[in-house]
Amino acid sequence: MKPLNMTKPMLALLISLMIFASCSSPKELLFSNRDWHINPGFGQMIDRDTTYRFTFGNVILPSNPSIISCKDSLDKYPGMKKFMTDILHSCNLDSAEILCYVPELERIFVKTNGIMSTGKPNSISTPMWEEKPYTMWIHDDDVENWTRKDSEMYTYYYFNKRKRQLLIADFFNYGDTPIAQISVYQSKTKKTRKMGVDFSIYLCFCNKDIRNPHKNIEYWANIVEYRRRIAFSNYKIGQEQKIRAK
Repeated sequence: MKPLNMTKPMLALLISLMIFASCSSPKELLFSNRDWHINPGFGQMIDRDTTYRFTFGNVILPSNPSIISCKDSLDKYPGMKKFMTDILHSCNLDSAEILCYVPELERIFVKTNGIMSTGKPNSISTPMWEEKPYTMWIHDDDVENWTRKDSEMYTYYYFNKRKRQLLIADFFNYGDTPIAQISVYQSKTKKTRKMGVDFSIYLCFCNKDIRNPHKNIEYWANIVEYRRRIAFSNYKIGQEQKIRAK
């Protein structure tokens, strides 16, 4: 067998293809593998050892929602792995640890595992321990080092018109643990319909076309602000859990 005589251009092309293949292949999602249940008394979702409790706002929680918190639950829904992988990548949270995703209630909760909220946020809410934290909007010419304090919540918006998707990532502390609450607002598409998530109770993927938010501006304004109040509540629940654990 003759040795392969590879020219520099061929070698460069091969290396480029290898890099492209490694970047384009889907990464494995990291799950905390916690068991969750709905507690109707609290109106919250609680894990088995009660380390985490999350509220989803002033809504009636479905008794048996789709809870994705491990590989087995992920595999029930065709296309869900890529869907969630793309979401975490968009939010710069590729290596975050997924606590749970409840499609019906439009929320993913992740432990950031040392991932700092990256870059200039869209807004900062502070101090989080107050009943109504103050939210300030960040402008293009604002200059800071953008390192989130424990008393702050950094918020990032990611809008993808092609995917018909709006993601809002709120970074804050749950007790002493940095987490992110990701709100997923996704218009229905062929891909979401194939996932097989139950649409009968809640609109997991909304009927509104997010590509033209100006047509439903009051609707979108309401859900964006409502999700902020949910994040504030989950921060306070985290502080309660911290006190109980002592």
